[in-house]
Amino acid sequence: MSRKILLELNILLMFVLFACGCNRNHVESTASNTTSWQEGYSTYSNESEDKNLDYAEEIKKLTNKEIHDILIDDFENNGEEDAFILVKDKKEGAFELWFLTPDSNEKIVDSFIAENDTSIEMLEEDKKYCLLNVAQTRQNDEMWAAIYGVSGRKAEKLFSKKKLNFFIENGELYAYNGSYSVLEPEFDEWMSLSEQKYHFRWDRKQKTVVEYEAKVISEEQFSNLSKSDKLKENINRAIQKKYADNIKDIEYAYLIREDDSADINFIVTLKDGSRHKHHVTVSEKNNILETDVHLLDGNKEESFMKTLN
Repeated sequence: MSRKILLELNILLMFVLFACGCNRNHVESTASNTTSWQEGYSTYSNESEDKNLDYAEEIKKLTNKEIHDILIDDFENNGEEDAFILVKDKKEGAFELWFLTPDSNEKIVDSFIAENDTSIEMLEEDKKYCLLNVAQTRQNDEMWAAIYGVSGRKAEKLFSKKKLNFFIENGELYAYNGSYSVLEPEFDEWMSLSEQKYHFRWDRKQKTVVEYEAKVISEEQFSNLSKSDKLKENINRAIQKKYADNIKDIEYAYLIREDDSADINFIVTLKDGSRHKHHVTVSEKNNILETDVHLLDGNKEESFMKTLN
């Protein structure tokens, strides 16, 4: 084989090796970039990482704040995916909420100061919605929640409420309310802050959040429910276990809610004069009560929303 042919083969081999090396470096660089922007915040997307990366790169052109949370999905059930992006200035603690489509962008919530627990989360109902929870240290003063939908590739605020944050559990909306549960004999006001869990639902027709309604029932109405005696027996046993021989009196009140649950509120007065509020929440279906008991602090209100007005 002539030297000329050998030289040409060597050059061809070097070119192939060089091209393979460049391609491998490109793949490694792309993989590295993909993981780096995902670290430090949660994502929810049904699309490829390349699509996520497009929105992550696009938001960098709009603000110098860093991504805190991002939701990418088909919010209109039309096959097109858009993005809600929550960004944060780590130094100042200031957040903004943006909505991006392939063709447009909009800052839908201007700069606000909040705690790091502030987040966006997917609420899945008839469509997919963006749930924004603005967390604050002073729980009932400055915290708020909002729900956004998408119509015609535009984000729209469908619901907003101050003094609460929602959380999603098994696809259902809940919120905690704070109330005081202990009254000492030497004081005139209740103390010892406790939290109570309330259940909400998304009204698909009205496009808003509504509370499961409750109604107060009497002692007689409660006693007519199946297994009420067993439930009351278990509650009394739990109270005895907690307070032993210090109990002077127990006052009961009952609520039946639309979500097939019942709240049994009670106030325990002790021999030292102190009063302690507790509640038990059980299922109630077809007038049959659940009898398992878990003693919780505080009393449940008939309506959580009314306490916020």
